Amino acid sequence: MTGTLFEAKDYKAYLAKRLAPTGEGRGLRTRLAKALGCQPAHISQVLAKGASAHFSLEYAVVIDEFLRHSPEESQFFLLMVHRDRAGTKKLFAYYESQMQQIRENRTEVRRRISVKEAVPAEYHDTYYSSWIYAAVHVMLSIPRLQSVKALSEHLHLPADYLGRLLSFLEAAGLARATGGRWEITQKRIHLGPDSPLIARHHTNWRLRGIQSCERAAKEDLHYSAVFTLSEEEVVQVREIFLKSLAEAERVLIQSKEETTFGICMDFFRV
Repeated sequence: MTGTLFEAKDYKAYLAKRLAPTGEGRGLRTRLAKALGCQPAHISQVLAKGASAHFSLEYAVVIDEFLRHSPEESQFFLLMVHRDRAGTKKLFAYYESQMQQIRENRTEVRRRISVKEAVPAEYHDTYYSSWIYAAVHVMLSIPRLQSVKALSEHLHLPADYLGRLLSFLEAAGLARATGGRWEITQKRIHLGPDSPLIARHHTNWRLRGIQSCERAAKEDLHYSAVFTLSEEEVVQVREIFLKSLAEAERVLIQSKEETTFGICMDFFRV
């Protein structure tokens, strides 16, 4: 969706941006007023900066449908309306806690990308012991790399070592041998943020990233920086990065398998 629902401080600020009279919001207030059965001026009065008036809950449901929110967005939007209309601090805190739970759920990458966990846990230790397991795993989706010889030449690794690695991937259900070639299966493997292996996994690929820095290839991209920002905007920046991952995932799903790239993303308090 366009707009910043999950980062908005309140529903009025969110709607003011979505229904802005210029850009993507041009004409939306008039169309929404028709859906609500009210005058466009009423919408402008409620959304005016400092206005004390609120949309009714009945109006909120219509607005939610009009903006075509996803189920998760609908839940969050209506909770936000309830929260902002709350008459006591206790009621405000009640709805805010439910909204915060949704925000926290969204910070888990697993929930933002299409992960089908199907690999038994006993294979995780070996798979995440080195970056090479994940690299070979995904490289099997590239037709020109679906043989031990091709992988050996591409990665500059011994063929017998890669043969044992492929046998492991086959046992884990992540690869299969078909007609003398190796193919990737539909199974995927993903670590949650609470996994004891997550630190090793991140370290493996960051060490590989350091090797890429030393290689200094023009096609590679590396960016490191430290900056200051407000506590409120920490959530917004984090959401931008997570949204980028989800958008990249949609592109990757449709992309033709021709080459292999790695990505490491870090956003942390110093």
